[in-house]
This record gives sequence, structure tokens and C-alpha cells, in this order.
Amino acid sequence: MKGLLNTVSLRRNSQDSLILSDATRLPDEFWRVPLVLTTAELQELISHLPPDHAFRVPFASPHFLKREPDHARIRVALAGGTSVPGAELRRGYHVRLT
Repeated sequence: MKGLLNTVSLRRNSQDSLILSDATRLPDEFWRVPLVLTTAELQELISHLPPDHAFRVPFASPHFLKREPDHARIRVALAGGTSVPGAELRRGYHVRLT
């Protein structure tokens, strides 16, 4: 719409938006797990993790680890043509006032 002072237009976005319709369906490789450990815990973990190590139990608990989708990896996979259950790229629109 053109006016005397301004023009309002609907423009296509320059980048696709990542839509996570159902994050519970995302495969494990599309999740990040940030860990916060003390230095002593990290050194212990790195030095040895045999199958019966005490850290294996807490690390296996979903309440111990905070998971979040890895948006960058999902976006790259989708842009490359890989199907990612629970995610899609969708190009939207925005309003421009000039």
C-alpha cells in the first residue's frame, strides 16, 4: 500500500524459520546436552570411566542432563535434504514500512 508519507509492503523473509512442531520426535543426534561439572568431577570423568563407574548412573538419568535441540545441526540437515522428524524449515513473511 502506497501512501503520501509511507509505503507498507509484505515481503518474503530472506531466511527460512526453523519450526519444531514436535521436539520429542527429534533423533538423538539433533540434541545438545550442556554439562556443568566441577573441575575435580571433570578430571575424574576424563581420567577413567569403566563400565561400573559411579558417574554412569547419574549421567544416564534424564533428570541429571538438560537436553535442548541443536538448532544449527537441524537447520543444516533440513537444508541438505535430510528428513528430521518433528522439524521443518518454513519461509515466512514480514511487513516492511518505508
